[in-house]
Amino acid sequence: MKKLTRKFLSILLVVIILLSPSFVFASEQYPEDYLSISPWAIRNLHDGQMMGLLAITNENLTKDYTDVVSSGDILILNENLRTKLDGLLIEKNKNFIPVDVPDNSTRLAVVLSLYNILGVYDKSINEFTEPIDYLVENNILLGKGSEYNLDDLATMEEAITFYVRGVTNTYYDNDLGGKGIFYKIQNNGNTVYLFGSIHVGDFSMYPLEKTRMAAFNESDVLMVELNLLDPKTIDEVNKYQFRNDGTKLVDDLGPELYKKVKTIMNEYQVPEKILENMETWALLNTLITLPIQLDNPQTSALGIDNYFLTQAALNDMEIIPLETVEMQMNILKDYYSKRNENLVDAIKIALEELKSEDSKNKIVREIKELQKIWSEGREKDLAKSFSEEASSQVLVSTRDPLMAENIKNLLEKNTNKTYFVVVGAGHYAPENSILYYLEKSGFEVENLND
Repeated sequence: MKKLTRKFLSILLVVIILLSPSFVFASEQYPEDYLSISPWAIRNLHDGQMMGLLAITNENLTKDYTDVVSSGDILILNENLRTKLDGLLIEKNKNFIPVDVPDNSTRLAVVLSLYNILGVYDKSINEFTEPIDYLVENNILLGKGSEYNLDDLATMEEAITFYVRGVTNTYYDNDLGGKGIFYKIQNNGNTVYLFGSIHVGDFSMYPLEKTRMAAFNESDVLMVELNLLDPKTIDEVNKYQFRNDGTKLVDDLGPELYKKVKTIMNEYQVPEKILENMETWALLNTLITLPIQLDNPQTSALGIDNYFLTQAALNDMEIIPLETVEMQMNILKDYYSKRNENLVDAIKIALEELKSEDSKNKIVREIKELQKIWSEGREKDLAKSFSEEASSQVLVSTRDPLMAENIKNLLEKNTNKTYFVVVGAGHYAPENSILYYLEKSGFEVENLND
């Protein structure tokens, strides 16, 4: 499925709505008050999930994070932290000597457990280092006074917060973190940061690089392709992906091909009541995304756009979409071809590829390589990945000028605001992208990539 795979990789860089079927197939939804956690800790919990310190599971959605942290919870945090830091190319501190940790659930026990792991990866620590001083100086342990309530029992939310700060400190000290591609424009008292995302993610991409996060945190407004946190947007997505004209998917595919599709989708627990009403192009979209979804079921939740949308919502930041659902849906439909028989042929190819472990593994490898390129901020390689698929121009040719016009309007307003614009990297990296149109309009684009 090389052609389909290449198309898929192109879409990952420009169309946020690609993985929207994951919303449809979610079997359970939890109300906001189902989670017991203090307001101050919600952002840390989210960061902990994105970093891989805390699994994104139904069990963790129902925990009371204000409860005292258990020894089992600390062991899990330690294991996940070691796994994350072992994946980094950091020279270990062979001279580090762990300190004794109290056998209890106090704040002291938690932070010393954390210190014993961080010390392995920080060569600045030596036999003269005072653990508490180190944790305070690196903004991992915060508090009033000089005691930091170390004898108090630690809650789960406090423990997660300590570990998130520890990971962030290690990444920032070593100039690590997901970079993507990053630009800046200033005009008329306004600042626009342009951040190129990838719409599927994994734990290794977090935390994001510190200058990117600093720019986001100083911004007044987040601008995205679509606000997929808005229930109305999701309803509209579903409206386009599912039929309401009385026809069925089997009418397009024919009984024999539909039966094969049904067999595959049953294996992936997709209900027939969903399948039978899918638009043909939406089925193809679903089939080609299954390998990465199965390799990492949280891949869309870990997407960069989703991260910033959630952070903006937690910060009460204004969120403005640059596009409409109709626009993205029409682009996808055009991209997958207007002729139904071509879609049917592509579905046949996709089904064959799903039967081949080698083909599925190849897709996953290529996506992981694309994620690595994105994380390292390799601007030219991202542009190459997008430009190699000739038909990818369908995805941006009409959209980039419109996005650039919207950004131009922001820059010319008398608002004195800072905007953080997150769209797929394919809108920035190639030639004749959003950047081209903005420079053509007379704006100076500052390249903030290393």
